[in-house]
Amino acid sequence: MKAFVAVASLTLASAAMAGPAAPQAGAEAPSAKPAREEKVCEKIVPTGSMLPVRTCRTRKQWDDIAAKSQSGLGDLKKRSDSTLGQLPN
Repeated sequence: MKAFVAVASLTLASAAMAGPAAPQAGAEAPSAKPAREEKVCEKIVPTGSMLPVRTCRTRKQWDDIAAKSQSGLGDLKKRSDSTLGQLPN
């Protein structure tokens, strides 16, 4: 039993002294930490409510929401313009 403990401790000690393994060729070293995106909070009053709700998202998420909203409004306008002047059957 003592021999097993001695061998195990020597193995661990030699692994610790060897240090971290060198990165392989072609493998990228991991960066320290990815840059944290700034959170932007807005107070939004949901339809049918008088109490605002605080909603926090990143600037990119807010920009994506705005782009989707604009796209949806453009589609709605195109559909309403195409049906203007048509009489229902």
